[in-house]
Amino acid sequence: MTTRLLSNCFSLAGATLFALASTALPVGQLPAQTLETPLVRFTLSPDTGGYEVLDPSAGVLWKSNPYQPRFGEVTLRADGKPRRLPLERCEVEKAGRGLRAVFTPLPDRAGAKLRVRVQPLADDRTLEFSFEADAALRDLLGDAFSAYFATSRAWELKAWRDTVTDWERERYDRAV
Repeated sequence: MTTRLLSNCFSLAGATLFALASTALPVGQLPAQTLETPLVRFTLSPDTGGYEVLDPSAGVLWKSNPYQPRFGEVTLRADGKPRRLPLERCEVEKAGRGLRAVFTPLPDRAGAKLRVRVQPLADDRTLEFSFEADAALRDLLGDAFSAYFATSRAWELKAWRDTVTDWERERYDRAV
């Protein structure tokens, strides 16, 4: 699945990611990692999963909830029931121009990992968020749901690209 930050707005689509090495530092001692271009800065805390997105040209900063900082949440089926689990503490490292993060939403199932990659696109204004769930996590999400969701997000992004013109993108950038 891919999520893109487009000049201050989010849209979703496709999928991919990689593994990370484990970190054994106590909470509060893991350095935040930053992805920065001339047009956007994204910072992710491995301690909490909390993030910040800065648009330096507009001077606008978005943050995860300060009272419950985290990357987001995932809904899994465990014992036949849906469970909403936070994406909090993670392993994060720089990967080329981007970042790679690994979340373990089920502490009792170390093999059920969600891998997230954040990378800037060529325009240096758009951030692409992609994810890949390990097989153990896909089993809990359900293959049918995972396939449907990735396909529907890819279709949505294609429709956005085919519909929104360069003029509209430039106008939106000036309006913000």
